[in-house]
Amino acid sequence: MTRLLLVNFLLIVILLSLTTASRTFHVVNVSATAASPALPGVQTVPLYRLFSHETGIHFYTIDVNRKLSAISAGWTVEGVATNVLDQQAPDTVPLYVLTNKLIFYGLYGDVFTYTTTTEERDKLLAAPKFGNGISGGTWSLDSSGIACYIAAEKLSGTIPLYRLIHPPKNPDILKFTDFDSLYTTSESEMTDAITNHGYKFVRIEGYVWPQPTTVMPHLSTGSTPLNADTDLLKRGCTREGIGIYNCPTVSSYVACQSYRNGGRVKMCHTSADLGKQAAMDKDLFNLGCKHFLGRPDEYLCQTPKSFDACEGYRKSGSAKKCLMAKGQ
Repeated sequence: MTRLLLVNFLLIVILLSLTTASRTFHVVNVSATAASPALPGVQTVPLYRLFSHETGIHFYTIDVNRKLSAISAGWTVEGVATNVLDQQAPDTVPLYVLTNKLIFYGLYGDVFTYTTTTEERDKLLAAPKFGNGISGGTWSLDSSGIACYIAAEKLSGTIPLYRLIHPPKNPDILKFTDFDSLYTTSESEMTDAITNHGYKFVRIEGYVWPQPTTVMPHLSTGSTPLNADTDLLKRGCTREGIGIYNCPTVSSYVACQSYRNGGRVKMCHTSADLGKQAAMDKDLFNLGCKHFLGRPDEYLCQTPKSFDACEGYRKSGSAKKCLMAKGQ
């Protein structure tokens, strides 16, 4: 009897020891997992915008030294255009900068253009010189090569970066301003430049951050990215070739250009009246509306009058959606 009690006691002690060891091992594993370091973010930097009153040309840079050098050469700082990245992060692409040194009518100056597509970059580098007696006229990569990095498609917290050019009124009588490229995140400035200053909308070049922020890397969720071809066909675009689309509305054309900037389609065309879109934007912006979430055919309006005006465009088929701001 005594031996039986002793054996039972020893078995209980062994079981308790094994249970404690197992629990201790489990706690160590949890502690080790909690100590894993957090993923670092990437801080945005300001993209400075400068303007030459002598030539009428805009210049953009994230380099403070380049900004100071331009100021000493007579350029005027027009503030911070937006916020971008000085290094590549997931879902971002380089914004290439090319320069052209021109001399005509006794005036010398540099002109600049910025693009996210290697296709356009290489086409400009291979282009012949300008005609019309202009000295210089060949495009080359700027000393920096890459101005900055921007989002190829809309990410959380980003807004569109609109690209405009100032085409010449008379190809036989050129001015420096006929070579200007304007990049802005302001819809009202874009509309004013098109309506009152002779600029032409080119495309949304990419997406940028309106305020300084830390861009956090995202973890893969295993989900499949939205298929560009499927999305564009659902929007009413027609496929004219591999990676080439003709889109019937401004909204579908902007979506196509966004995919193009990300390298997911080759070319975008539209039969939409972009001038009519610009006129509608000007009217609604002046009344107090703005694009909702950056969508060109949806508007968020601040007053009943502006909302009614938007509804008029919607009923005529020019706008897709009109929303009234909360509290109005």
